[in-house]
Amino acid sequence: MHVAWWYWPLCYLCGAVPFAWIIARAKGVNLFQVGSGNIGATNLGRTLGRKYGILCFLLDFLKGAVPVGIASLFAVADRTVWGIPQLLNVGAAVATFAGHLFPIYLRFRGGKGVAAGLGTICVLVPGPAAITGLFWIATTTSTRMISAGSMVGVVVLWLSRYFSTPEWFSLPNLATSTYLLVGGAFVLLKHYPNARRMLAGKENLLKDTSMNRSLSRSIHVMALGLWFGSGVMFNLISAPSIFRSFEEVVQTAPNDRTVGIDITANGTAEQKKALSSALAGAAVGPIFPKYFILHAVCAGLALITAYSMRHHGNFRWIIIAAGNLTVWAGWLISGKVADLRLERLSDPSLKEAFAQWHLLSLGLSLLTIVISGIALGFAGNLPSQQQK
Repeated sequence: MHVAWWYWPLCYLCGAVPFAWIIARAKGVNLFQVGSGNIGATNLGRTLGRKYGILCFLLDFLKGAVPVGIASLFAVADRTVWGIPQLLNVGAAVATFAGHLFPIYLRFRGGKGVAAGLGTICVLVPGPAAITGLFWIATTTSTRMISAGSMVGVVVLWLSRYFSTPEWFSLPNLATSTYLLVGGAFVLLKHYPNARRMLAGKENLLKDTSMNRSLSRSIHVMALGLWFGSGVMFNLISAPSIFRSFEEVVQTAPNDRTVGIDITANGTAEQKKALSSALAGAAVGPIFPKYFILHAVCAGLALITAYSMRHHGNFRWIIIAAGNLTVWAGWLISGKVADLRLERLSDPSLKEAFAQWHLLSLGLSLLTIVISGIALGFAGNLPSQQQK
């Protein structure tokens, strides 16, 4: 008997524990009859106070994370079910998440699954989960709507998974990718009434507290600082230094850096230059995907947190929105440049096209640095009150 057949039911029973309902009943409150009628941390916090909402969120988070974490401790062979790798872990996440959404203890009337779902993905995909958490905090504090943060978080999770794992549905990634897609869709479906209230301007808002404003402001400044600083460091300092260093190594070989290996003894000056460029490109190339992910995250966080400052003028938001466009355009064009870099080897006529696209890519990178620098300059004059 495979471990999954007894472990998954235990995960469901664990996920079905309705912490919000239990805490509320201990205080003499029936969550089904107050507020939004939802038995989640948000409704509990709105009804009994922030500290109870935070406590419930943490408990729900743990009941999602712990079962999946325990599943990860089983032997590798035990985590493969029906020939699908890691299905034991993902099955534990599914069972826990389903327990929260449809708890047997309350006739299958459950919460919206945000905290429990976040707990599961923090174990399954910690990188995308961290980015999702950042966007959830940024959106929630900027809009004062937890529901908005949750829905934006789902979209960010999907994007983060896509760009960090290109082969979504290869066998090793099949179970996790399917869970993220279907589970995220369930969260969005559960928030459909919230989306309708948002469109009608009737969604419940968090209190306009100094803590929310400070947190939103801090994320805004840090995102802009990292966006601008990483752009300057990579494009103006690191990459040029790497190319100059490889050129020096090749031109002066053999030397101490080549460990006595004469790599270009018979090469012409042109061949040495081509070799140094190829080596530097090979060193810099793998950085680009991580670089653009970092910039997309920073630009997105800056744009979302700028939303809370919209009452003090739109110029800040427009500048950051333009920066987001240059980041995504630069990312797309870098892919074109990478393709042409290979194609020009078999078709020399593409060298000119490669040079043009490469120049455009560099121009967009410099433009992004300028835009992010302007936005960072505006961050030195943030409004004293971010919300009305």
